[in-house]
Amino acid sequence: MFQTEFDLDMELEAEPSPVREFLGWNTPLLDSVSERLLNSEADLANTLVVVPTTNSGRRLRMALSLGGVEGGGVLSPHVVVPSPLFGVEGVASRQESLWVWVRVIQKLDVEDFPYLLPNHTLGATASFRSALALAKQLMTLRDQLADADASFRDAGFHSVEKERWQELDLLESSMLSHLGKWGLRDAALAKREQAKNPELPAGVNQVIVAGVPDPTPLALRALKSLMGKGVPVTVLVQAPDSEAHHFDAWGMPLTDVWKRKVIPFTDWQRCFHVVDSAT
Repeated sequence: MFQTEFDLDMELEAEPSPVREFLGWNTPLLDSVSERLLNSEADLANTLVVVPTTNSGRRLRMALSLGGVEGGGVLSPHVVVPSPLFGVEGVASRQESLWVWVRVIQKLDVEDFPYLLPNHTLGATASFRSALALAKQLMTLRDQLADADASFRDAGFHSVEKERWQELDLLESSMLSHLGKWGLRDAALAKREQAKNPELPAGVNQVIVAGVPDPTPLALRALKSLMGKGVPVTVLVQAPDSEAHHFDAWGMPLTDVWKRKVIPFTDWQRCFHVVDSAT
């Protein structure tokens, strides 16, 4: 993971850790989380709940509405996936960014990029089709790095292929220059900047991270930034308290521990059957 390779959070180590709550694993996570929220003394309308996927958010809202009917009604919390924590408006669309990348790639001289394009002949990237294919790859790679709160230049500091990353950084600089000339703001840089100073919905005064075992480094940066502003953050983990030392401060399983874990299935040869299809 980029989080491990780049050590992006070294400067934030001194910040306080979130409060962890262990829900156990004998009950489905949806039931445990909804029960925890419904039994909370805090006003759910002032709570932001971060869930792993959009579908899990829909299911949680439905579970809370059903639980509220029996309990006399409930004001739903704000339920989101991690990305809105660093979402921004007024930036170049994906189509606009892709078009800028294509223009930059079409105009480049392959001789200036021997490490990035070692097998390309002169004019190999001039066609729209070739430039578009390469542009899509570079945008995908750049998005992945942005989720890790990193750039092409950051990657070069931790790679044996430093020359290739330097050439990618040069291409990126050209792309950003073109965006600026067209009056467009880069989305990847904007969301990285927003993660340093995320904005919560009006009235929200606490954040609960519910069952998110693998938040991106950028999401973690946003959550740490909120904590730095005094916003309390609670992490709900689907495991018993006895397993607390097998998770980090953000509820992420510790790989070195869990890859050595043995699940004590009783008579598993009789209970489990290998089949060609589950249907």
